[in-house]
Amino acid sequence: IDYAKEERNFKFRIKKAKFVKSPESKYWTNKDYWMYLVLRNNFALYHAPDSFKSDREIVLSAIKEYGYALRYVANELKSDFEIVLKAVKNAGFALEYAADEMKSNRQVVMAAVKNAGFALEYAADELKSDREVVLAAVQEYGLALEYAADELKSDREIVLTAVERDTRALQFCTTQQLG
Repeated sequence: IDYAKEERNFKFRIKKAKFVKSPESKYWTNKDYWMYLVLRNNFALYHAPDSFKSDREIVLSAIKEYGYALRYVANELKSDFEIVLKAVKNAGFALEYAADEMKSNRQVVMAAVKNAGFALEYAADELKSDREVVLAAVQEYGLALEYAADELKSDREIVLTAVERDTRALQFCTTQQLG
């Protein structure tokens, strides 16, 4: 099967904004074709038929290459622990597209903020109050202090760590206990 030729056609249709949801390709419903595409094109899953957006094997392949693809995954897979964890390890900001229960999962959120500290913005409130999670976030991205719970914005170690990473983080701290 000549997937490479079809891939060129796929890229051309996307580039020219002529992509329709049922292109003329005889491979449109072929799982192997979509597996081939998601491994080579970051936005292939966006254009895939809905049946492939809920295909666990295709989704796992897509997020392994491009964690942000979690955005295009069928809703029922956005609460799948393995899928979400792999996505946020690849691209922490993919946490934005995870189901709410995953945003409350400490292991998932910790992986996300270690990859991209600003993912703290998308974490559940109770994890924005978790000192270890917030510390990991500001170690990666000082400005993540903005999303920490108020009580941690005056934690000396967290604030100093955030400011070491980015002095602009000082604007988000509360000074009551910094002493």
